[in-house]
Amino acid sequence: MKRVFKILGLFVLIGMMSFSTNVDKKVVVIDAAHGGNDLGAVADGVFEKDITLRIAQLIKEFNENDDVEIVLLREDDKFLSIKDRLAMINSLKPYLVISLHMNQSTEGGRKSGLQFVTSRKNHFIDQTNEFLKVLLDSRIDELGETVAKEGNFDILSKSNAPAIMIEMGYIDNKDNREFIQSEEGSLRLAQMVLNIIK
Repeated sequence: MKRVFKILGLFVLIGMMSFSTNVDKKVVVIDAAHGGNDLGAVADGVFEKDITLRIAQLIKEFNENDDVEIVLLREDDKFLSIKDRLAMINSLKPYLVISLHMNQSTEGGRKSGLQFVTSRKNHFIDQTNEFLKVLLDSRIDELGETVAKEGNFDILSKSNAPAIMIEMGYIDNKDNREFIQSEEGSLRLAQMVLNIIK
């Protein structure tokens, strides 16, 4: 019975999101990874789920493009499964999907850098690559090396829209973590995303 209510609730949410978007605007979906009991990567008491949500909220707050509507898959600290996220994304038929994450290494905090991940299995890979080129030009040197790579994550391969995952530095790297948590760093990451939807 609980599962039935959960499924009904999801369809109600999808319906509300669909009707709340302006059909005259390009919809850009921001997927703040993890949430709720899914903490994501953790280092020194800092949770990936909190960083991704903060950057997502800033992207929406500072969007000044009247032709673009930013839709956040989660606006607070709640858990959404990949299945739920994909259902919401594909109901909205967005112009672009950006999934925000933090990286973590097994090298004791020595690794740093910004990564942009795409999937060849995405049916919109050519458009995705055009967005990727702009992101690569907007790199943030304070985070270290910027790398583009491929990965067949479901959120990338099964979204019916161009989709890019951004690994916003390494949470276990003290310099990366402190930069991303700073006001300057978080705003620059948000602006980096906004640069590709002008």
